[in-house]
Amino acid sequence: MWLPVVAHFINNGLAVIVYFIYGKEFVESDLDTLGSGSEGLILILLSLFFTAMLIWFIYRTEKSFPVTK
Repeated sequence: MWLPVVAHFINNGLAVIVYFIYGKEFVESDLDTLGSGSEGLILILLSLFFTAMLIWFIYRTEKSFPVTK
């Protein structure tokens, strides 16, 4: 039950941070070109890295604390 609560908290927190950054114009406001530059590749690689780390962490946690019925 706590995993969805934490995931929802993180999602909402990131939405607030992105809204704040967008409102202060730290990023360009033209959404049609967002991610089309060279920073797009870096973001994809970072996303893949963090996804792999999350999967590894879940695997290690499940292996350490197996669910018994």
